[in-house]
Amino acid sequence: MAELVVPFPQLTPQQKQIVEDATNNPEWLFIEGPPGSGKTCVSLHIVRALIGREVVKPLVLIYNNSLLGYLKSSFEQLGVKDSITINTKDKFFWSLKKQFDIQINNNAPFDEKKSAILNELINRKIDLEYSIVILDEIQDFTELEWKFLKKLSKRFILLGDFEQRVYAADLDKKTILAVSKHKFLDKIFRFGEMIAKLVQVFSKTKKNLAAQVVRRDTIKPIVLDCDDADNENQEIVEIITARKNDGGRIAVISINKDRLAEVHSYLESKAVEHFHAPDPSNFADYDFSSNSPVLITSASAKGLEFSTVIVTGFDDDSRAVYGFRTNGGFEENIYVCLSRATHHLYVLRNPNTVSELQNLDSFSDNDSEVDSEWF
Repeated sequence: MAELVVPFPQLTPQQKQIVEDATNNPEWLFIEGPPGSGKTCVSLHIVRALIGREVVKPLVLIYNNSLLGYLKSSFEQLGVKDSITINTKDKFFWSLKKQFDIQINNNAPFDEKKSAILNELINRKIDLEYSIVILDEIQDFTELEWKFLKKLSKRFILLGDFEQRVYAADLDKKTILAVSKHKFLDKIFRFGEMIAKLVQVFSKTKKNLAAQVVRRDTIKPIVLDCDDADNENQEIVEIITARKNDGGRIAVISINKDRLAEVHSYLESKAVEHFHAPDPSNFADYDFSSNSPVLITSASAKGLEFSTVIVTGFDDDSRAVYGFRTNGGFEENIYVCLSRATHHLYVLRNPNTVSELQNLDSFSDNDSEVDSEWF
Protein backbone atom coordinates (compact mmCIF):
# COMPACT_ATOMS: atom_id res chain seq x y z
CA MET A 1 0.00 0.00 0.00
CA ALA A 2 1.44 3.39 -1.02
CA GLU A 3 1.85 6.14 1.56
CA LEU A 4 -0.21 9.05 0.21
CA VAL A 5 0.53 11.76 2.78
CA VAL A 6 3.97 13.02 3.79
CA PRO A 7 4.07 12.94 7.63
CA PHE A 8 3.93 16.36 9.28
CA PRO A 9 7.47 16.16 10.76
CA GLN A 10 8.81 15.73 7.22
CA LEU A 11 7.23 18.93 5.89
CA THR A 12 9.52 21.85 5.16
CA PRO A 13 9.64 24.79 7.59
CA GLN A 14 7.69 26.85 5.03
CA GLN A 15 4.98 24.20 4.71
CA LYS A 16 4.72 23.77 8.48
CA GLN A 17 4.38 27.54 8.92
CA ILE A 18 1.51 27.67 6.43
CA VAL A 19 -0.27 24.87 8.31
CA GLU A 20 0.23 26.79 11.56
CA ASP A 21 -1.01 30.07 10.03
CA ALA A 22 -4.09 28.39 8.56
CA THR A 23 -4.87 26.68 11.86
CA ASN A 24 -4.40 29.63 14.19
CA ASN A 25 -5.60 32.62 12.15
CA PRO A 26 -9.18 33.20 10.98
CA GLU A 27 -8.11 35.15 7.88
CA TRP A 28 -8.74 33.75 4.42
CA LEU A 29 -5.70 32.12 2.80
CA PHE A 30 -4.80 31.55 -0.84
CA ILE A 31 -2.03 28.93 -1.06
CA GLU A 32 -0.37 28.96 -4.47
CA GLY A 33 2.48 26.96 -5.89
CA PRO A 34 3.79 25.11 -8.95
CA PRO A 35 3.02 21.41 -9.53
CA GLY A 36 4.61 19.23 -6.88
CA SER A 37 5.12 22.01 -4.33
CA GLY A 38 2.90 20.34 -1.73
CA LYS A 39 -0.36 22.32 -1.96
CA THR A 40 -2.62 19.29 -1.50
CA CYS A 41 -0.35 17.82 1.18
CA VAL A 42 -0.49 21.10 3.12
CA SER A 43 -4.28 21.20 2.81
CA LEU A 44 -4.54 17.67 4.24
CA HIS A 45 -2.49 18.63 7.29
CA ILE A 46 -4.50 21.84 7.73
CA VAL A 47 -7.74 19.83 7.86
CA ARG A 48 -6.25 17.34 10.29
CA ALA A 49 -4.97 20.14 12.54
CA LEU A 50 -8.32 21.97 12.52
CA ILE A 51 -10.22 18.82 13.43
CA GLY A 52 -7.71 18.08 16.17
CA ARG A 53 -8.03 21.40 17.98
CA GLU A 54 -11.55 22.58 17.14
CA VAL A 55 -15.01 21.10 16.93
CA VAL A 56 -15.33 21.56 13.20
CA LYS A 57 -16.46 19.56 10.22
CA PRO A 58 -14.83 21.30 7.26
CA LEU A 59 -16.35 21.39 3.80
CA VAL A 60 -13.75 20.37 1.22
CA LEU A 61 -14.64 20.88 -2.44
CA ILE A 62 -12.59 19.93 -5.48
CA TYR A 63 -13.36 19.89 -9.16
CA ASN A 64 -12.76 16.30 -10.26
CA ASN A 65 -13.68 12.78 -9.14
CA SER A 66 -10.14 11.42 -9.21
CA LEU A 67 -8.89 14.04 -6.75
CA LEU A 68 -11.97 13.24 -4.64
CA GLY A 69 -10.92 9.59 -4.54
CA TYR A 70 -7.33 10.53 -3.74
CA LEU A 71 -8.35 12.84 -0.89
CA LYS A 72 -10.75 10.26 0.56
CA SER A 73 -7.90 7.72 0.63
CA SER A 74 -5.56 10.32 2.14
CA PHE A 75 -8.01 11.43 4.84
CA GLU A 76 -8.55 7.76 5.68
CA GLN A 77 -4.80 7.33 6.18
CA LEU A 78 -4.85 10.40 8.44
CA GLY A 79 -7.76 8.99 10.45
CA VAL A 80 -10.14 11.92 9.79
CA LYS A 81 -12.28 10.63 6.91
CA ASP A 82 -15.48 10.66 8.98
CA SER A 83 -14.90 14.20 10.28
CA ILE A 84 -15.18 16.07 7.01
CA THR A 85 -17.68 16.77 4.25
CA ILE A 86 -15.88 16.25 0.94
CA ASN A 87 -17.28 16.30 -2.58
CA THR A 88 -16.73 17.55 -6.09
CA LYS A 89 -18.15 21.01 -6.58
CA ASP A 90 -20.71 19.87 -9.16
CA LYS A 91 -22.02 17.00 -7.01
CA PHE A 92 -22.28 19.43 -4.12
CA PHE A 93 -24.31 21.93 -6.16
CA TRP A 94 -26.66 19.18 -7.40
CA SER A 95 -27.14 17.92 -3.83
CA LEU A 96 -28.26 21.44 -2.85
CA LYS A 97 -30.65 21.50 -5.81
CA LYS A 98 -32.33 18.45 -4.33
CA GLN A 99 -32.12 19.69 -0.73
CA PHE A 100 -33.74 23.03 -1.52
CA ASP A 101 -36.11 21.71 -4.19
CA ILE A 102 -34.79 23.92 -6.99
CA GLN A 103 -36.62 23.50 -10.30
CA ILE A 104 -34.68 23.77 -13.55
CA ASN A 105 -35.07 22.90 -17.21
CA ASN A 106 -33.60 19.41 -17.31
CA ASN A 107 -33.35 19.54 -21.11
CA ALA A 108 -30.97 22.49 -21.03
CA PRO A 109 -27.18 22.08 -21.53
CA PHE A 110 -25.20 21.19 -18.41
CA ASP A 111 -23.64 24.63 -17.89
CA GLU A 112 -27.03 26.32 -18.21
CA LYS A 113 -28.53 23.97 -15.63
CA LYS A 114 -25.68 24.63 -13.21
CA SER A 115 -25.98 28.39 -13.68
CA ALA A 116 -29.72 28.19 -12.98
CA ILE A 117 -29.05 26.26 -9.76
CA LEU A 118 -26.36 28.69 -8.60
CA ASN A 119 -28.40 31.80 -9.38
CA GLU A 120 -31.33 30.37 -7.45
CA LEU A 121 -29.07 29.54 -4.48
CA ILE A 122 -27.54 33.02 -4.55
CA ASN A 123 -30.96 34.70 -4.52
CA ARG A 124 -32.40 32.51 -1.77
CA LYS A 125 -31.82 32.82 1.93
CA ILE A 126 -30.60 29.35 2.77
CA ASP A 127 -29.88 27.93 6.20
CA LEU A 128 -26.46 26.44 5.48
CA GLU A 129 -23.12 27.45 6.96
CA TYR A 130 -19.77 25.74 7.50
CA SER A 131 -17.12 26.76 10.00
CA ILE A 132 -14.50 26.59 7.25
CA VAL A 133 -14.52 25.83 3.53
CA ILE A 134 -11.46 24.53 1.67
CA LEU A 135 -11.47 24.81 -2.13
CA ASP A 136 -8.74 22.88 -3.97
CA GLU A 137 -7.81 23.71 -7.58
CA ILE A 138 -9.46 27.11 -7.18
CA GLN A 139 -8.41 28.10 -10.71
CA ASP A 140 -11.06 25.70 -12.03
CA PHE A 141 -13.95 27.42 -10.22
CA THR A 142 -16.09 30.05 -11.95
CA GLU A 143 -17.05 33.54 -10.78
CA LEU A 144 -20.65 32.39 -10.30
CA GLU A 145 -19.60 29.39 -8.22
CA TRP A 146 -17.36 31.61 -6.08
CA LYS A 147 -20.14 34.17 -5.61
CA PHE A 148 -22.38 31.47 -4.13
CA LEU A 149 -19.75 29.64 -2.09
CA LYS A 150 -18.77 32.85 -0.28
CA LYS A 151 -22.19 32.70 1.40
CA LEU A 152 -21.40 29.41 3.12
CA SER A 153 -18.66 30.41 5.53
CA LYS A 154 -16.74 33.23 7.18
CA ARG A 155 -13.47 31.38 6.69
CA PHE A 156 -11.88 30.03 3.50
CA ILE A 157 -8.66 28.30 2.51
CA LEU A 158 -8.06 28.30 -1.23
CA LEU A 159 -5.42 26.28 -3.06
CA GLY A 160 -4.39 26.38 -6.68
CA ASP A 161 -2.09 27.12 -9.58
CA PHE A 162 -3.54 29.21 -12.39
CA GLU A 163 -1.03 27.68 -14.83
CA GLN A 164 -2.91 24.39 -14.47
CA ARG A 165 -6.32 25.70 -15.55
CA VAL A 166 -7.43 23.22 -18.22
CA TYR A 167 -11.01 24.47 -18.62
CA ALA A 168 -12.30 27.92 -19.51
CA ALA A 169 -13.22 28.95 -15.95
CA ASP A 170 -13.50 32.72 -15.52
CA LEU A 171 -12.56 33.24 -11.86
CA ASP A 172 -9.73 35.77 -11.92
CA LYS A 173 -6.67 35.38 -9.72
CA LYS A 174 -6.95 39.07 -8.78
CA THR A 175 -10.40 38.37 -7.31
CA ILE A 176 -8.88 35.76 -5.00
CA LEU A 177 -5.91 37.92 -4.01
CA ALA A 178 -8.24 40.81 -3.13
CA VAL A 179 -9.93 38.85 -0.32
CA SER A 180 -7.20 36.54 0.98
CA LYS A 181 -3.70 36.46 2.40
CA HIS A 182 -1.35 35.07 -0.21
CA LYS A 183 0.98 32.19 0.67
CA PHE A 184 3.35 30.92 -2.03
CA LEU A 185 5.08 27.53 -2.01
CA ASP A 186 8.22 28.09 -4.06
CA LYS A 187 9.94 24.70 -4.02
CA ILE A 188 9.10 21.67 -6.18
CA PHE A 189 9.48 18.28 -4.48
CA ARG A 190 7.60 16.02 -6.90
CA PHE A 191 10.12 15.72 -9.70
CA GLY A 192 13.76 16.44 -10.40
CA GLU A 193 15.56 18.88 -12.64
CA MET A 194 15.33 16.77 -15.81
CA ILE A 195 11.54 16.46 -15.76
CA ALA A 196 11.24 20.13 -14.79
CA LYS A 197 13.11 21.16 -17.96
CA LEU A 198 10.54 19.33 -20.06
CA VAL A 199 7.51 20.56 -18.09
CA GLN A 200 8.57 24.22 -18.25
CA VAL A 201 8.42 24.13 -22.06
CA PHE A 202 4.64 24.31 -21.62
CA SER A 203 4.53 26.91 -18.83
CA LYS A 204 2.28 29.82 -19.83
CA THR A 205 4.42 32.27 -17.90
CA LYS A 206 7.68 30.57 -18.95
CA LYS A 207 8.73 30.05 -15.36
CA ASN A 208 12.11 28.46 -14.73
CA LEU A 209 10.75 25.40 -12.94
CA ALA A 210 14.16 23.73 -13.01
CA ALA A 211 15.44 26.42 -10.65
CA GLN A 212 12.67 25.59 -8.15
CA VAL A 213 13.28 21.85 -7.82
CA VAL A 214 14.86 20.42 -4.69
CA ARG A 215 15.89 17.05 -6.12
CA ARG A 216 18.81 17.22 -8.55
CA ASP A 217 18.44 13.74 -10.01
CA THR A 218 19.74 12.50 -13.35
CA ILE A 219 16.66 10.55 -14.49
CA LYS A 220 15.79 11.92 -17.92
CA PRO A 221 12.28 11.94 -19.36
CA ILE A 222 12.10 9.68 -22.41
CA VAL A 223 10.35 10.59 -25.66
CA LEU A 224 9.70 7.46 -27.73
CA ASP A 225 8.74 7.55 -31.40
CA CYS A 226 6.38 4.75 -32.43
CA ASP A 227 5.01 3.69 -35.81
CA ASP A 228 1.38 3.81 -34.71
CA ALA A 229 -1.01 3.34 -31.77
CA ASP A 230 -0.47 -0.44 -31.77
CA ASN A 231 3.25 0.11 -31.39
CA GLU A 232 2.53 2.55 -28.55
CA ASN A 233 0.43 -0.11 -26.82
CA GLN A 234 3.36 -2.53 -26.95
CA GLU A 235 5.65 0.12 -25.44
CA ILE A 236 3.12 0.76 -22.65
CA VAL A 237 3.11 -2.92 -21.68
CA GLU A 238 6.91 -3.03 -21.73
CA ILE A 239 7.20 0.06 -19.53
CA ILE A 240 4.59 -1.17 -17.04
CA THR A 241 6.33 -4.56 -16.85
CA ALA A 242 9.71 -2.89 -16.30
CA ARG A 243 8.53 -0.38 -13.70
CA LYS A 244 5.98 -2.38 -11.67
CA ASN A 245 8.64 -3.73 -9.32
CA ASP A 246 9.68 -0.21 -8.29
CA GLY A 247 6.85 -0.12 -5.77
CA GLY A 248 5.55 3.23 -7.02
CA ARG A 249 2.24 4.05 -8.68
CA ILE A 250 1.99 4.04 -12.48
CA ALA A 251 -0.35 6.08 -14.68
CA VAL A 252 -1.10 6.11 -18.39
CA ILE A 253 -2.36 9.64 -19.04
CA SER A 254 -4.05 10.98 -22.17
CA ILE A 255 -6.10 13.99 -23.18
CA ASN A 256 -8.26 11.52 -25.09
CA LYS A 257 -10.54 9.09 -23.19
CA ASP A 258 -11.10 7.09 -26.40
CA ARG A 259 -7.35 6.44 -26.56
CA LEU A 260 -7.44 5.19 -22.97
CA ALA A 261 -10.23 2.79 -23.94
CA GLU A 262 -7.94 1.37 -26.64
CA VAL A 263 -5.09 0.98 -24.15
CA HIS A 264 -7.50 -0.70 -21.73
CA SER A 265 -8.53 -3.27 -24.34
CA TYR A 266 -4.91 -4.01 -25.21
CA LEU A 267 -3.84 -4.37 -21.57
CA GLU A 268 -6.76 -6.73 -20.96
CA SER A 269 -5.70 -8.85 -23.95
CA LYS A 270 -2.22 -9.14 -22.42
CA ALA A 271 -3.59 -9.84 -18.90
CA VAL A 272 -1.91 -6.71 -17.51
CA GLU A 273 -3.55 -5.64 -14.24
CA HIS A 274 -4.78 -2.04 -14.28
CA PHE A 275 -7.66 0.27 -13.33
CA HIS A 276 -9.72 2.00 -16.02
CA ALA A 277 -12.68 4.28 -15.32
CA PRO A 278 -14.62 5.15 -18.50
CA ASP A 279 -16.94 7.08 -16.19
CA PRO A 280 -14.69 9.49 -14.19
CA SER A 281 -17.10 9.29 -11.24
CA ASN A 282 -15.74 5.77 -10.63
CA PHE A 283 -12.56 7.39 -9.36
CA ALA A 284 -14.48 8.84 -6.41
CA ASP A 285 -14.29 5.51 -4.59
CA TYR A 286 -10.99 4.24 -6.01
CA ASP A 287 -8.29 3.34 -3.49
CA PHE A 288 -5.36 5.51 -4.57
CA SER A 289 -3.03 3.74 -2.16
CA SER A 290 -3.15 0.79 -4.58
CA ASN A 291 -0.17 0.27 -6.88
CA SER A 292 -2.28 -1.02 -9.76
CA PRO A 293 -1.56 1.03 -12.94
CA VAL A 294 -4.23 3.65 -13.63
CA LEU A 295 -5.55 4.88 -16.99
CA ILE A 296 -6.63 8.47 -16.54
CA THR A 297 -7.29 11.62 -18.57
CA SER A 298 -5.14 14.72 -18.11
CA ALA A 299 -8.12 16.65 -16.74
CA SER A 300 -8.76 13.94 -14.13
CA ALA A 301 -5.07 13.64 -13.23
CA LYS A 302 -4.86 17.17 -11.84
CA GLY A 303 -3.78 17.21 -8.20
CA LEU A 304 -2.38 13.67 -8.40
CA GLU A 305 1.13 12.29 -8.75
CA PHE A 306 2.61 8.99 -9.88
CA SER A 307 6.08 7.50 -9.76
CA THR A 308 5.84 6.61 -13.45
CA VAL A 309 3.79 8.49 -16.04
CA ILE A 310 3.25 7.33 -19.63
CA VAL A 311 1.77 10.01 -21.91
CA THR A 312 -0.12 8.92 -25.02
CA GLY A 313 -2.94 9.95 -27.36
CA PHE A 314 -2.12 13.60 -28.08
CA ASP A 315 -2.98 13.13 -31.74
CA ASP A 316 -4.12 15.70 -34.29
CA ASP A 317 -7.24 13.73 -35.22
CA SER A 318 -8.42 13.47 -31.61
CA ARG A 319 -11.76 15.12 -30.81
CA ALA A 320 -10.39 16.07 -27.40
CA VAL A 321 -7.39 17.81 -28.95
CA TYR A 322 -9.70 19.73 -31.29
CA GLY A 323 -12.00 20.67 -28.42
CA PHE A 324 -9.25 22.02 -26.17
CA ARG A 325 -7.54 23.82 -29.06
CA THR A 326 -10.86 25.49 -29.89
CA ASN A 327 -12.00 26.33 -26.36
CA GLY A 328 -8.64 26.80 -24.68
CA GLY A 329 -6.59 24.72 -22.29
CA PHE A 330 -4.71 22.51 -24.75
CA GLU A 331 -1.13 23.26 -23.71
CA GLU A 332 -2.29 23.34 -20.09
CA ASN A 333 -3.35 19.69 -20.57
CA ILE A 334 0.16 18.82 -21.73
CA TYR A 335 1.60 20.75 -18.77
CA VAL A 336 -0.59 18.83 -16.33
CA CYS A 337 0.26 15.45 -17.92
CA LEU A 338 4.01 15.92 -17.78
CA SER A 339 4.02 17.35 -14.26
CA ARG A 340 2.31 14.31 -12.67
CA ALA A 341 5.52 12.21 -12.74
CA THR A 342 7.77 11.99 -9.70
CA HIS A 343 10.58 9.89 -11.23
CA HIS A 344 9.95 8.29 -14.61
CA LEU A 345 8.27 10.11 -17.50
CA TYR A 346 7.66 8.58 -20.93
CA VAL A 347 6.10 10.52 -23.81
CA LEU A 348 4.91 8.32 -26.68
CA ARG A 349 4.65 9.81 -30.16
CA ASN A 350 3.55 8.58 -33.57
CA PRO A 351 3.40 10.33 -36.98
CA ASN A 352 -0.03 11.77 -36.05
CA THR A 353 1.08 13.28 -32.73
CA VAL A 354 0.55 17.03 -32.30
CA SER A 355 3.37 19.38 -33.33
CA GLU A 356 3.87 20.61 -29.75
CA LEU A 357 5.16 17.16 -28.80
CA GLN A 358 6.84 16.49 -32.14
CA ASN A 359 9.06 19.50 -31.43
CA LEU A 360 10.60 17.93 -28.33
CA ASP A 361 13.51 16.52 -30.32
CA SER A 362 16.11 17.45 -27.71
CA PHE A 363 14.46 14.94 -25.35
CA SER A 364 14.02 12.16 -27.89
CA ASP A 365 16.00 8.95 -27.34
CA ASN A 366 15.19 6.13 -29.71
CA ASP A 367 18.53 4.34 -29.90
CA SER A 368 17.84 0.74 -28.99
CA GLU A 369 21.31 0.50 -27.43
CA VAL A 370 20.20 2.64 -24.49
CA ASP A 371 17.07 0.65 -23.63
CA SER A 372 18.61 -0.43 -20.34
CA GLU A 373 18.92 3.23 -19.31
CA TRP A 374 15.21 3.83 -19.86
CA PHE A 375 14.20 1.06 -17.49
